[in-house]
Amino acid sequence: MRGANDPYASLWYRQNVDLGPVHSLGGSATLDGYGTSLAANGRFHSQALQGDAYAQSSSFNNNLSGGLNLESTLALGAGKLAMGGSNLPLEAGLIIDVESDLHGVKLRANDGQGMSAVLHPGRNIVPVTTFKSGHVRFDFDTKDVPPAQIQPLAVDYHLNRGGVGYHTVKVMRTVTVFGRLLDGQGQPLHGAHVVNDAGRTVVEVDGYFNVEMSESRPTLEIRHDAAGSCLLTLPPDNFDREDDLLIVGDQRCVPSVG
Repeated sequence: MRGANDPYASLWYRQNVDLGPVHSLGGSATLDGYGTSLAANGRFHSQALQGDAYAQSSSFNNNLSGGLNLESTLALGAGKLAMGGSNLPLEAGLIIDVESDLHGVKLRANDGQGMSAVLHPGRNIVPVTTFKSGHVRFDFDTKDVPPAQIQPLAVDYHLNRGGVGYHTVKVMRTVTVFGRLLDGQGQPLHGAHVVNDAGRTVVEVDGYFNVEMSESRPTLEIRHDAAGSCLLTLPPDNFDREDDLLIVGDQRCVPSVG
């Protein structure tokens, strides 16, 4: 038999990583009277589930063993089904579909009462407080805010325990359009309303305007009480651009007839 004086030593290491769904990796080596045992482990987190996995070799006979632990939250309500990978204290929740022009964007959802979650493009679950009216606000989960808009910025809820609501949130990449609007005779079309999915403004007396515009839908609707209305399509690749500023120059609004 091996005694209490048999050699024993252990070394372990753990590192937080950013490898897609893998958030941490670790490993260890143990030396005892039988030999050396090696082990490895990792923790992962995706939109649908989270968990950890481990594997270990025996110093006695080199047999390999391992395990996998999985956690997931299932929400069903408002005609929608969602799975969440966070370990949420979920008594009630909102299913949030995020539609985004930006690849890999992350949003932070917060109900102002201690519940929060990180949202990714696709389907997400947000825990909310029960038995009282509230609202969830959305913001970018980054220090460097991209040139984009979140619509809507907040949604309301009032859910009992076990309740599930549903909302869609859109993230639009935007540019600021700067130009001058003229009528069919080349005169400034002052007072016209310029409307886009991402913003709206009123044209100044000299015809100049600037407005935020969706890059994926680069169309401005012009509304004027006297001159009528028209649509301007402004593909960003067709104009001079300085970072997130699109300079479109003079644009004529000639309403279509009939």
